[in-house]
Amino acid sequence: MKTRRITITAFALVTAFAMSGSAQLKNASGTGATTTKWVGQGTASAPDGTPQGNYQVSVVVNSSASGDSDSVATITLPSGKIETITQKITKNANGSYSIVSSLGKGGGACYGNGLCEFYIEEASTGKAVAITCVRDADGSMRDLITVLQNGKAVSILSEKLVQVK
Repeated sequence: MKTRRITITAFALVTAFAMSGSAQLKNASGTGATTTKWVGQGTASAPDGTPQGNYQVSVVVNSSASGDSDSVATITLPSGKIETITQKITKNANGSYSIVSSLGKGGGACYGNGLCEFYIEEASTGKAVAITCVRDADGSMRDLITVLQNGKAVSILSEKLVQVK
């Protein structure tokens, strides 16, 4: 159960970075770096649709002018337990992204029209996540996440995040 809960946070980190868009807040440094804040909630279900619970997410994304970012997400479970996950996302020359997270490594890409896909894997444990995120409107996005264990779906998550100004 703990692994599933921790893995949930990675989705918010990746998707908030990818969908930050034009509504970022200018850092006081004036270097072109930006900080974006997102909040939202998610729902977990088994692959057969059986509910597994809800959670709250808060994400702060610090992006550089080059397109790289560092993120910190805080997830609050219904029990009140709080998990914190950190992540670095690097923009590659071909426009794709490389991800190094406290949860594993991976990558992804955005395809235009507000659609992005990502994959993060903990190679030593066989755990991975496949993420599809869609921007609904400026400052709002939805995520569909498949949590995998040894290539098989073990949980399906959906999230709704909004940008905090």
